[in-house]
Amino acid sequence: EYKSEERKVKEIIVGNQDAVKISDASIEEEKRAKKSKKDKKLRKNPFYQIYAQYTFFGGTKGKLLAMIFGGWGALIVVYLAVSYMTGGVNIAAAFILSPLYFVVFYMFMETSLKKKRLKYIKGFISSLGVMSSSISAGNSLETAVKTVSEREMVYKPVRDQFVILSNNITSGIPLTDALDSFMKRNYLFDEFTMFAIVIQFFVKAGGRNMKKIFDSLQKSLSQKQ
Repeated sequence: EYKSEERKVKEIIVGNQDAVKISDASIEEEKRAKKSKKDKKLRKNPFYQIYAQYTFFGGTKGKLLAMIFGGWGALIVVYLAVSYMTGGVNIAAAFILSPLYFVVFYMFMETSLKKKRLKYIKGFISSLGVMSSSISAGNSLETAVKTVSEREMVYKPVRDQFVILSNNITSGIPLTDALDSFMKRNYLFDEFTMFAIVIQFFVKAGGRNMKKIFDSLQKSLSQKQ
């Protein structure tokens, strides 16, 4: 999905004489190595996607189950009441209504969570602009991360992630390890994975042209929205 962007980043990094050479294959290999069991499970089961996203955005498993089965129970009660008043219960209709309810519930949750996903991703993309500005001012990558964590204009859920990242770096955790944790916390979003992997390669490559990398990432991710 991000192959063209990876090539741009690779060209920026490899353009330095003292940079290590990074191939498209090495980036793909790194991405595959970062895939977690949760990520594999997520992509196979659409209902797990709903659960994972709902809990990521602050919901609880108990509340989700209450919504699912509470709504389903209410539907059955209404159906039985109407059937009783009209003089008979159609068992076949009851079997049809149940799966139909779960399909409708899934569509409702997917639509609701899509709005939250887009808002979160847009907030993240905006944070890259803040980092780029900080780098332009002559700051280090670590300082740029801290700037995002302190900037109130950054969407709060995204800012909270950078607060954790900044605290991890400040506490002495190696940058690559801190980025790994950052990526695992946001495994639902490919944009965060791409960011973390590119920065890790960037660090290995010597750390030049940082602003171009952020600008390139921000532009590419914005075009995908």
